[in-house]
Amino acid sequence: MLASIIFVVAGVLTACDATPVMLQGTVATPGGNGLGGVAVEVYRDTSPTLVARTETDILGRYTFHESALTAGSYRVRLGDKWWPNATSWATAQTLQLTTSSPTNADAQLAAAGFLSGTVVNADGTPAGNVIVAVIDSTNSTAVATGSTELDGSFQVEASSPGTYRIVILPADDGDAWNYLGGPVPTDFTVTSGDVRTGTTVLTTGLPYAAPPPDAVSVDAGGYHTCALRSNGTVSCWGANLSGQLGHSGSNDSATPLTVIGISDATAVTAGTDHTCALRSGGTVSCWGNNETGALGNGTPEGSSVPTEVTGLANAISITAGNGHTCALRSNGTVACWGDNTFGELGDGTTTLRTAPVTVVGLTDAVAVAAGAWHTCALRSGGSLVCWGRNLSGQLGDGTTTGSMVPVPVPGLSNVEDLTAGDLHTCALLSTGELSCWGNNWNGQLGNGTQVDAHSPVAVTGITDAVSVTAGSYHTCAISEEGATYCWGANDQGQLGNGTTAKSPTPVAVTGVGDASFISAGASHTCAVRSGATISCWGAGYYGQLGNGISINSPTPVSGTGIDDGTSVVAGGNHTCALRAGGTVSCWGYNSSGQLGNGSMTDSTAPVTVTALGDATAVTTGLEHSCALRAGGSISCWGNNDFGTLGNNSTTDSSTPVTVLGISNASAVQAGRSHTCALRTDGTVSCWGVGTSGQLGNGSKTNSKTPVEVVGIDDAVAITAGGAHTCALRAGGSVACWGYNAFGGLGNGSTTSSPTPVPVTGIEDAVSIDAGAHHTCAVRPGGLVSCWGSNLNGQLGDGYRTDSHSPVQVSGVADATAVSAGESFTCAVRTGGAVSCWGHNGFGQLGNASTNSSSTPVDVTGLDGVTRLSAGNAHACVVRSDSSIACWGANRHGQLGVPPITRSTTPVPVVGFGA
Repeated sequence: MLASIIFVVAGVLTACDATPVMLQGTVATPGGNGLGGVAVEVYRDTSPTLVARTETDILGRYTFHESALTAGSYRVRLGDKWWPNATSWATAQTLQLTTSSPTNADAQLAAAGFLSGTVVNADGTPAGNVIVAVIDSTNSTAVATGSTELDGSFQVEASSPGTYRIVILPADDGDAWNYLGGPVPTDFTVTSGDVRTGTTVLTTGLPYAAPPPDAVSVDAGGYHTCALRSNGTVSCWGANLSGQLGHSGSNDSATPLTVIGISDATAVTAGTDHTCALRSGGTVSCWGNNETGALGNGTPEGSSVPTEVTGLANAISITAGNGHTCALRSNGTVACWGDNTFGELGDGTTTLRTAPVTVVGLTDAVAVAAGAWHTCALRSGGSLVCWGRNLSGQLGDGTTTGSMVPVPVPGLSNVEDLTAGDLHTCALLSTGELSCWGNNWNGQLGNGTQVDAHSPVAVTGITDAVSVTAGSYHTCAISEEGATYCWGANDQGQLGNGTTAKSPTPVAVTGVGDASFISAGASHTCAVRSGATISCWGAGYYGQLGNGISINSPTPVSGTGIDDGTSVVAGGNHTCALRAGGTVSCWGYNSSGQLGNGSMTDSTAPVTVTALGDATAVTTGLEHSCALRAGGSISCWGNNDFGTLGNNSTTDSSTPVTVLGISNASAVQAGRSHTCALRTDGTVSCWGVGTSGQLGNGSKTNSKTPVEVVGIDDAVAITAGGAHTCALRAGGSVACWGYNAFGGLGNGSTTSSPTPVPVTGIEDAVSIDAGAHHTCAVRPGGLVSCWGSNLNGQLGDGYRTDSHSPVQVSGVADATAVSAGESFTCAVRTGGAVSCWGHNGFGQLGNASTNSSSTPVDVTGLDGVTRLSAGNAHACVVRSDSSIACWGANRHGQLGVPPITRSTTPVPVVGFGA
């Protein structure tokens, strides 16, 4: 039997079993300036047979990663020179490539000439430290870069005779650029010698479309990038040879293009040269290269516009590898399609599949990640399984033996998320730590070495990660505070720290401290930031950074954002926000349509509630939401099993329906499965579940339409708990009704009541809020009193004993508002800080721990808070700059921050921010 079988795929030789090697180097002028666009060719030592070919980037660098290069002797041609300094193959020296470490082959070539000049600021002062890029005027390709000296002068070498243009970029503003000589391109012809370009004035401007300012998520593919936008459309930019931008045609684009025919996307994933979108109904559409069946449409034909994946109707997430794609289904199974050379589809074969096949033996998956030729899945208990290629140990099972079916990754049982690079895999643990395994040539495992690991190893110095992403040979993570770190290969600047030096340990990305979502491509990285803007860094030679030019950037280049949050409410496992224009956006759990966007697909970032543009307030229950509208009517959406939507039915609705008989509401409050409205005449009406008397109409029956609460005609505010309701009355007294086993009615007893009873000793309440089984009131002077269940210390009095009448919260004398969650409570304090107390198993106290507290603790890093809402096990605030931040449980994305992992400190919500 042959030890190695060689295949020819799309004209490129690849080795099935042989270990690949890495060859890299730089082509520069004698002056040390890198030369871009130089052909690099590798030939076998035994005969002049071409094995592999690439071109240098604009800095003169090149890298061969995964190719036909296996250990052995080769000869390398760089431009018109054979390495190291020969004129023909016959006289060239041989280069020995090994698997132990990367091999370097550099060359010096004489430049045809120099482009030189001076850049000044608008006031005439020298513009130092300005990036100068040479652009080939015939094809707009960047071929070299330099920078101005402190006196504004520069000299950039052109590698060959031709006609060029020069672009300048201020070092402190990667988005602001213009052509040297002014906003109109000027051509400079280089034959030989020095060409003076003259003096230009540095101005700013954006003569291109910046990346989407309303991004929900971003995914970096091999050489292109795509963003999911808040309206369900998808925008892509970068390489487009195979139509992976989805805009028809095959022209690359350095600016975002809208994908044709997609308006209901809920997720997007980008492979090497194909892209797929998850749509609201659970179907998947793909476009781009289809030679290996990666589009899943039953054919091998590529498409530059979206085509639907065959036979897939219940997908909830998607991931794309080099030439294959996988979808997680709602029943916990995983379906894959496309290239299967190494068993990466997990169906027990190596047969290429142009339509989805089910991964063998996997029925409890909660997340899936595809590498170049391997795939991994997170199981519901926190363990991992992987399948496919394993040459570098990327399956994590302690071997280098591939598998066509899932094999467990030993030693990991608390995984919350995962990511796969070309030849390595990383897992985010529930502790905030990271583990990686597989190929480590460039230090992409982050453990301080460059030695492969066939089992998980810990990433050095990362203990608070909330997200992780893997590129071809680099890895990046976001911390709890939004800081971004990367490690591994950096030849294209993909680590974002202003250098091109690789790092086997994490380094901070320059200027990105507010990331909420991150994605690494082959050699570039992009992040969604607090204002729903996108920043990208690294390789940009196909325009994949989206900043209008095809130039690498070792530091982030960014877009702009929005800023319009006015209030936020935290529901059971979802969150909704009222926006300045009267629209409502929701995110998180969506099993019953409680996000209101016409689907029942969870969303980890805000989606717009359908047909709602005049909302003045919003409220959330366990699985439903309601909005008060400008004319005094109320609309609700989500779960309606018990008439919770108030429209005289029990049919769930994923879009708003009108509550019957309410036209004069001034406030609305949702409990677990009931809702109440305060009317302008001081009366209160309720509907939904009434089995504990929480509707207040004297009965204990459900109602599908509003019924009036008995004996209340002077209410000024209302609040609804799990199964009880309270009203603040005009004189400052409080009346409650409904479930009372824990004393949540505050009348000194544990007897439930279907009609209002007065809370003992409260005659001066300023505001009120109810949790699952407890209630709290703000009193004059900023004091807070609470009553009811206290198992987790949610009454804040230092004890864990229920109280059937009000007790004072310890240490709080400056509260301006209070909000009660399921088993915890939070208060806004003078100055805009927030303190919380009670249960903290999911970090809902926001103090960077998971230790419960029966007395108030300060939420980390919060100030300027104007609105507060506590939900089931998470809380959210609106700050003075209209940004929104959340903390606590996030299994369903209710924090608005993908991926799905809890946060013990506040994180910004995508789409709201300064």
